[in-house]
Amino acid sequence: MEDYNDINEKNSGELSFIDTDESTDRKCPNCGATVTFNVETHSMQCEFCGYTKELAQGAGNDEIKELDFGSADLDENCDWGNEKILVSCKNCGGETIVDSVVVSTSCPFCGSTNVASSEMLKKTMLPGGIVPFAINEKMARDCVSRYVKGKVLCPSVIKNNINAMSFRGIYLPFWTFDSSTSSTYKARLGYRHSNGKNTYYTWKKNNGVYDLFIDDQMICSSERARRASIEKVAAFDFSKMSTYNAELLAGFAAERYSVSLKDGFVLAKASMDKVIRKKLTRKLRSSYRADRVEFTELQTHHANVTYKYVLAPIWVVAFKYQNSVYDLAVNGQTGKVEGKTPYNIGVIVAIIGAIVGLYLLFQVLPLCFAFI
Repeated sequence: MEDYNDINEKNSGELSFIDTDESTDRKCPNCGATVTFNVETHSMQCEFCGYTKELAQGAGNDEIKELDFGSADLDENCDWGNEKILVSCKNCGGETIVDSVVVSTSCPFCGSTNVASSEMLKKTMLPGGIVPFAINEKMARDCVSRYVKGKVLCPSVIKNNINAMSFRGIYLPFWTFDSSTSSTYKARLGYRHSNGKNTYYTWKKNNGVYDLFIDDQMICSSERARRASIEKVAAFDFSKMSTYNAELLAGFAAERYSVSLKDGFVLAKASMDKVIRKKLTRKLRSSYRADRVEFTELQTHHANVTYKYVLAPIWVVAFKYQNSVYDLAVNGQTGKVEGKTPYNIGVIVAIIGAIVGLYLLFQVLPLCFAFI
């Protein structure tokens, strides 16, 4: 049976969220309870006795190893630091990575408990870097509260039940690509003229080779996130990224990449092409004082391509309202919120009624004055 936060006139109770019991196989030395990662203090902390262990800052983004795309071997390192399993959601298809000791869990994307555990994690590449959570659960709730309160047509029962919803912290997978690009292009440069009545352009041909090194082109490697509003919040400052540390996953889940490295590079090349066109257009307009630039041909060669597999944080919450499921996503680094919320039909009907009433009023008033 599927279980969501059911927000209608009354809340049906909180949905249990992903627990990473004994995450990273570390227990509190004082009381034996599970130690989890504390977002605010950037430390491992026991919620029962208050034990705290400071975490050393990992190496920065510049120190994370770049891997050669041409000789990619995803099986090179699959040790995530502790024994984990892959959990698949039969409702939305999402796949998350959790600790093997977890017996009961739910999908962090749609909230469904209709999940199945697969074999031990063996063929999933270890991330090279991770952007730690900077927004804790309370902050995420505050961000969502402000977001829904700004939605005029959102039912008040939703706005008043944010604290009853279950928020789940999850790390999204990303591929990042570096490439030395060399683009052969043919273009037309347009120069605007005006005779006072008409505006027209004269054109000159231009062709050449444009070289550009593109660093850290990010591609979200979650199909689920790319299809949903989740990708809209997936803009992170990867300069804050550090080398992978299993302890940073304590208390959270991580989604497995569902966009392959090969497919990820296809998407990355499309994004790089937009960057190249934009920068080359700016260069040509500046160098030749052109008013317009139109490319008739642009072919790009990629060399020395390297990649990284990294994780970045989001908070997700799914709730049910009048038999429909809605989800919201919060960027775990910036607090940006995106997602769909239901509409208050009563408010919509009232607005339409008011508009119709005003229209009829202004139609009738002139007739009334005509008979006076």
